[in-house]
Amino acid sequence: MGPLRLTMPSMNHGKRMEMLGDMRAGMPAAVFSALFDGVVRPSLGEAEFTRLAAELRLVG
Repeated sequence: MGPLRLTMPSMNHGKRMEMLGDMRAGMPAAVFSALFDGVVRPSLGEAEFTRLAAELRLVG
């Protein structure tokens, strides 16, 4: 998942939403959750990550 860690910060919000939405649709929930928390979270700033999680409806 190294390439994703490098590309995530350089993508605009819309592209992140599109890519992660597609990935989420094609992966088991547990796999996507591990990827989101283990790769996406550390590669983005807190505000960017929070916005992304909210729009993907991954937070209560």
